[in-house]
Amino acid sequence: MLTLPITLTIAAGVVIGGSLFAGEIENETMACLEMLPTRRWKIWWIKLAAGLVMTLVAGTILLSLGTFLGAFGSSTQRIWVVVGAILMLVAFAWGAFGST
Repeated sequence: MLTLPITLTIAAGVVIGGSLFAGEIENETMACLEMLPTRRWKIWWIKLAAGLVMTLVAGTILLSLGTFLGAFGSSTQRIWVVVGAILMLVAFAWGAFGST
């Protein structure tokens, strides 16, 4: 039962991070974004920030649900929540940078 919330949190990080730019390339809307009258890095940072917020919300919900259901146990609960949050952020980074 311990691995389910952690695995779902990692999967959420990878999926959200991976869909940031891959969807733009697949739908052929990246050229439209690059033609906007602003710097390209601003668009990338805004997309990364939005993805990070979505990842944090999804991870918070999943880790809270795992805590509520008692998946982490009582003595090691805080450690597993922190480990899950770190793994979620690493998975988001790998997904985001792998999709570009």
